[in-house]
This record gives sequence, structure tokens and C-alpha cells, in this order.
Amino acid sequence: MHLQVACPLAVGIAASIRVGNLLGAGQPSGARMFAWMCVAAVATFVAMNACIIVLTRHVIGRAFSEDEEVIKIMAMIAPIAALHQMSDGLMGSAQGVLRGCGRQSLLMFYNLGGFWGCGVLLGSTLCFKFDMGVLGLWIGIASGTTATAILNVTTLVFMDWNKESRRAQDTLIHAAGEPGQEGTVNDEELQSLVSPEGQGHRQA
Repeated sequence: MHLQVACPLAVGIAASIRVGNLLGAGQPSGARMFAWMCVAAVATFVAMNACIIVLTRHVIGRAFSEDEEVIKIMAMIAPIAALHQMSDGLMGSAQGVLRGCGRQSLLMFYNLGGFWGCGVLLGSTLCFKFDMGVLGLWIGIASGTTATAILNVTTLVFMDWNKESRRAQDTLIHAAGEPGQEGTVNDEELQSLVSPEGQGHRQA
């Protein structure tokens, strides 16, 4: 169970670092390839975990309780938990990529809308208003993570990687204190910062 959380989280962190590095280095195609490699790797991993959860749903409850009612409820919830597992993994990896693109503010709104606007609202409504109990809560949880995952992955699908790379390089120029108009850099300034020679000169 720990690996189901740790692996997507680790890949998301790696994606954040590497994608940001490639964008700043002026390699948008490499950033795009690495981003989708991370998402695909996590998607494969969580799909396997989801299959295991569904296939063992009638026996997995016995690892936690001998109460037949509890085992029955866990078997009922397992497919929803499997959906949550898949969505959570995809969301984590895609969010790692978007963090590497400097889209933290966008992620904040995605999380607010997905988790709170969809997940918490739907889960509490189903659980308390429609008396669905723990099943309603899990439907809300899975709905929230699925909605957030869809928002994140859709953003990656329509992302202009060349634009993201240029934006990352603009940020690098301004952070380095180079003169020039905000949001624009010329090729000479850009090469002086992203090239190994230029970086070595600034460090000296």
C-alpha cells in the first residue's frame, strides 16, 4: 500500500526537477518526451495496482478484519478505490510536470476545484444527504481525484512546450538580473545564460 503512494510521488518529484531543467536549457522536445514518459510509467504502475485491488476485492478485507460485514463493505468499495488509485497516480505525475513548468498557481485552482468543489461536496452530499455512508464518501474521494487528474492531464495535452521553454528562459534571465524589457530576451542574452560558457562566466 505504501508503494502505491510512494512511487507516483517519487516520479512526480523527478518530473518536476527534470522538466524544469530541460525547459530552462531550451530543450522543449526533451521536456515533452520526459513528461509523457513519467505519466506513462505511473499510469502503467497504478493500472497494475488497480487490477490487483479489483481482483482481490473479496479477500483483501480479511487482512484487516474477520467481520464478514466489514469484508463485504470493502469488496463493494474496492472498485471505487481502484479508480481513486489510478486517478491519484496520474494526478501526481502530471502535477509534478506542471510544477516543473512553473504552474503552481494553476495547480492550486485545480486542487480547489477538484478536491473541494467536486470531491468534498459530492462525498458529503452522498454520505449524509442520501444516506450512502462510507460508499458515498469514497465516491466523492474518487470523483475529486479523477476530476483533478483530468484537468492536469488535459493541460499537458494542449501545452505549447516551445512557449513554456521560452517562458522558463525569460524567468532565468530576469532572476539572473540581466537588463532588458520584461518578458523578452534576445538570442545573444539567452545564449550567454543557458550555454555552459555563459554559466561559467557568471559563476566566476
